[in-house]
Amino acid sequence: MNEPVRKILVVELWGIGDVVMMSAVLKPLREKFPVAEICILAQEHGRQVLLHDKDVSRVFVYKFPWTAFQRKYCLWRWDGKGLLAMVRTLRREKFDLVLDARGDPRNDVLSWLIAPRRYVRRPGGPRAGRHRLDDWGRLLNMLDARDAGLQPHLVIGQEESAQAREFIGDKFPRRAGKLVGIHPGAAQPVRRWSLARFEALASRLRQHAGADVLMLVDPDGCGEDAALRLGIPYLKGSLRALMAVVAQLDLLVCNDTGVMHMAHGLGVPLVAVFGPGDPSFIGPRDHGAVVIRPCAHRPCFDRCRQAVKMDCLDAVSLDDVWRVVEKKV
Repeated sequence: MNEPVRKILVVELWGIGDVVMMSAVLKPLREKFPVAEICILAQEHGRQVLLHDKDVSRVFVYKFPWTAFQRKYCLWRWDGKGLLAMVRTLRREKFDLVLDARGDPRNDVLSWLIAPRRYVRRPGGPRAGRHRLDDWGRLLNMLDARDAGLQPHLVIGQEESAQAREFIGDKFPRRAGKLVGIHPGAAQPVRRWSLARFEALASRLRQHAGADVLMLVDPDGCGEDAALRLGIPYLKGSLRALMAVVAQLDLLVCNDTGVMHMAHGLGVPLVAVFGPGDPSFIGPRDHGAVVIRPCAHRPCFDRCRQAVKMDCLDAVSLDDVWRVVEKKV
C-alpha cells in the first residue's frame, strides 16, 4: 500500500479458540505498522481474551448471526437493526485495511459493506496440511510483514495474577507436587471426552503422580459434580479468572476447546483429547500434546457424522491419555 496505514480492522467472529489463534498476528502487525490503530471485530469473549494486550487499540463487539451453531439462517431471528447499526459504525471508521483469514463469503460481504481501502483475505483453495495459524501467516506475507514462527500470545494483568496465586494458595495450602488443571467441558458435546474418564484420570494423578489437581468448571457446570465426588478444589468463575488460574498451572488436561487454546497462548504445557476435530488444523503447536485415535469420519468438528456413537472419542481410553500425561508430571 502506497498510502500510510493508520487504521486496521482484524476480523475474527467465531469462538474463543479462533480469537486466541488470531492473537498471533498482533505483534507482527504492530511491527509492520507501528503507528496504526489496530482494532478487532469479535464477539464479547474476544474483548475478554485480548484484555491487556497493548497491541490492541479497540475491540468492536457483535455476535453475527452466521456464527451460531444452530438455526443461523432463520432470518426472522436475526437482529436486523443491530446488524445494520454495527455495519454503519464500522463503515464510519474508514479503515485503511481489513484482515480476515476465514475465507468465508459471508465475511466477504461484510467487509465489502465496511468499505476499507484494502481488504486482505485468505486465498481460496484446499486447506489440507495447513494449520489455522498458517492462514494468518499468509495474510501477513501479503503485507510483507513477519509471517514465520507465529504463536498465540495472551496477557494476564498483575492484579489478575496475584488473585490467581491467592486462590491457588487458599485451595492448596500444602502443595504436594505439580499443579494439574482438568477441564472436562467443551461448548459442543461432541468434543467432550467421558467425564468418568476425566475423574479416573484425576484420581491417578493424585495417587500415582502425587499431583495437586484442580477442576476447571464450565459455565454450564460441567465438572463441578465430579470435583465434589472426588473431594478436590474447583474453579467456576469469569473467563479472565479462568485465564489467570490456567497461567499458574504446571499442566492442563482438556478437550479440544477454547481453554486448550488459552493455555497454548499462555505458554502452559497441555494434553488435549481430540475427537471430531483435526489437530493438524487447529491443534496446539510446540508445548501441547494431543491424544487422538484414528477415525474414518474425521474431521467433522461440531457435528458427529455417526448416528449411534462417536468412535473418535469413545475409542480414547484412560490408559491412552495417562501414558501421555504421566510423562509430563
